[in-house]
Amino acid sequence: DNNQLNTISDNDEDTATRDNDFTHDDTILDMGGMALHEFIEHTRSKGRRGLYDEYAEIKSRTGPRSQEEFNRLFNTCCNMENTTRNRYTDVHCYDHSRVKLGQKISGESTGTVVTNDYINANFVDGYRQPSAFIFTQGPLPKTFCDFWQMVWEQDVLVIVMTTRAIEKHKTKCGQYWPDDVGAPA
Repeated sequence: DNNQLNTISDNDEDTATRDNDFTHDDTILDMGGMALHEFIEHTRSKGRRGLYDEYAEIKSRTGPRSQEEFNRLFNTCCNMENTTRNRYTDVHCYDHSRVKLGQKISGESTGTVVTNDYINANFVDGYRQPSAFIFTQGPLPKTFCDFWQMVWEQDVLVIVMTTRAIEKHKTKCGQYWPDDVGAPA
């Protein structure tokens, strides 16, 4: 049916195994695709309320079905020591595909090694390329160093920011880049 949103189907058994046997709801997936002009017309015809409703329906069908499943999927991001490193309380980082930070030295004089490897970021597969992308929340001021550590360790060449720093008078992302070109971050 061409009147439904295009979604990505992942029926690859290797991926399901890699993803800790997380399976998708097949009633949502495999809906078929549509041309760009059809998608534009589809979203216009739904309107804002219709898109919110469609998102809520998809979210309700694809999310964890129980607290046990939720804990299995999102254990690390919900640890008390990590919750303050999440910008949003309802945007969770999957354990099976999360980016893990390397060790950090907290101070040159003390030589103390910090062992928390958490950042709210996940590897995401590209077309025929596993873990081709990293999706992350806009960093908080206290996680700027973690963000740049991830960029460095993962050899990230391009950063695409899909939000404004401030939207509707709410901070959506801290300014993790310098004000002037060539200035230190």
